[in-house]
Amino acid sequence: MNEHIQEQARTIYRTVRMLHQHLTRTHDQRVRSGEPSVMHDLTPAQFNTMIAIRDLEETSVKELAEHMHVSPPSASTMVDRLVEMGMLVREQSRVDRREVRIRHSEKGHARLCVFEQEFFETIGGLLEKVGPDDATRWCAVYDKIYDIIQAEDTASYTIAKKANTND
Repeated sequence: MNEHIQEQARTIYRTVRMLHQHLTRTHDQRVRSGEPSVMHDLTPAQFNTMIAIRDLEETSVKELAEHMHVSPPSASTMVDRLVEMGMLVREQSRVDRREVRIRHSEKGHARLCVFEQEFFETIGGLLEKVGPDDATRWCAVYDKIYDIIQAEDTASYTIAKKANTND
């Protein structure tokens, strides 16, 4: 990797990390100032599980574990806790009665939407500060990155699935 690309990679990494810290800090400041937080009782791992299930819509523990790159027992433990909290629902699959599907409960879905809206407001404030032209370019670059990663993940999943069926 040449020096110019390495420096660009460093800048992007530093900025993404700082953006994450800014979002977390802003949320923590809201909670400390007495504003209610709909996700105050979730750990970061539980929150990430909720996001993953939203991305997958309805899923199995095995699919969730693969998506999150954790072991099925770890994913199952996380799901158990979120079901106990009323954030997730386990249901028998309509297609295969042997399979259990996981989805957000109404409570979990509503709380996640409110929490994400808080984050969107924080990001929206940053976008207003950088201006419409830079915000548009920023989104265009992120859309391209998203598409590239999505294509690579799909290709990797397809290769892994073929390898598993050949075993």
